Amino acid sequence: MIIVRIFTGIVCIIIGITGLLLPVLPGWVLIFTGMYLVLPKQYKKLKQRIRELLKSRREVKSGKAEGPPKYNARYIKIHDES
Repeated sequence: MIIVRIFTGIVCIIIGITGLLLPVLPGWVLIFTGMYLVLPKQYKKLKQRIRELLKSRREVKSGKAEGPPKYNARYIKIHDES
């Protein structure tokens, strides 16, 4: 079952990359679906990081924040103690 999930994920990623070049296929949707199928734990961390970055961009545009949050190499949010 795991082999089928990984194979399906790799196929989705390949078709997604093709979809970036061809306007007919939804590239990003297939790439993110493939990432979820191949690496579910890392995908959840990446999804949370993307949500926080988008939220901080909205706050910066509205004047409520100074900039995006900082992360270390493992996508763990660095809390500023100052």
